[in-house]
Amino acid sequence: MPYIFVAASVISVFAIIFVIKWSLDKIKRNPDVNIEKVQQNMFIGVALAESIPIILVVVGLTTLAPAYELNELLTPLGIVILLAAFAIFFIKLQTTIGVPEKLKGRIQLIGFIGIGLVIPVPMVSAIVFILRML
Repeated sequence: MPYIFVAASVISVFAIIFVIKWSLDKIKRNPDVNIEKVQQNMFIGVALAESIPIILVVVGLTTLAPAYELNELLTPLGIVILLAAFAIFFIKLQTTIGVPEKLKGRIQLIGFIGIGLVIPVPMVSAIVFILRML
């Protein structure tokens, strides 16, 4: 049942990336937009996007079975690690391309916040896989 954690990570990463990209594009299109309002909407969107992955992680933890072979955990662990790396790369890319010079600091701040929001579910999944290997 390790793929329930992979599903939680995939849903979490792609939903949060979508919300962050939407927020950054809104700021890039209209530099005069109220950034605080965009950030507020971003946090609400991230909270909604995290609800299903959190439920999946809880279900996965309650139905956790021991791993009998290392091979059954390496593939899901690799997927989760690659997914986290993709999320970081994608957000960094969004904060560097097409950013107005006067908003560069604010956009990078939103990007760092986004990285902090997108990493927890894949990190929890990776920790569960590593602990099951012991």
